Amino acid sequence: MTDRYGWRSFWWLNVVLYGVMVLLQLFLHPETHYDRRHLVGADDRASMPSDLLGAEKLTVAASDEPTRAPGRIDRYLGEGAPVRAQFATPRRRASKGEFWLSLWIPIKLFSFPIVEWSSFAFSWSASCFLMLNLTQSQAFAAPPYSMSSTAVGN
Repeated sequence: MTDRYGWRSFWWLNVVLYGVMVLLQLFLHPETHYDRRHLVGADDRASMPSDLLGAEKLTVAASDEPTRAPGRIDRYLGEGAPVRAQFATPRRRASKGEFWLSLWIPIKLFSFPIVEWSSFAFSWSASCFLMLNLTQSQAFAAPPYSMSSTAVGN
C-alpha cells in the first residue's frame, strides 16, 4: 500500500477503520446498553436477589465434602436470546450516577494487579512484534536484498 499510494494513505485507512469500529461498538454491541440502575445507590448487594449475586449453595455429603446443591445457581444462565431492543440506538442513561459509574468501572479495573500485569505483558509482546514489522522493510531495502516494502510484505 505504501509503494502505490504513499505512507499517509495507510494512516488514513487506520483512522477510517477505527471510526467504523467505534460506531459498530456503539450500535451493535448489546453490552453497551446494559442497565446499571440496580448498581447505583447505597447498599446495592442487599437489594439484589441472591441468584443474581452468584451465591452458591453447598450441601455436605456423607463423606464431608462440599457438593453443589441440585439445580442451577443462576436461573437465567443459558436462557434467552438477544432482542431487537438491545440493538437500538444508544439509550439515554437513567441517572448521572449511572453515567459516572460506566466511566469509573474501567478505571477501577486497572487498580487490580492482575489487570495491570496482563495489560503490560500483552502490550510488551505487541510492541516487540510491531518493532520487528516496522524495521524489516528498512533492513531488507539495503543491499544485498534490495527489496521493496511490497516484496517484504509478501
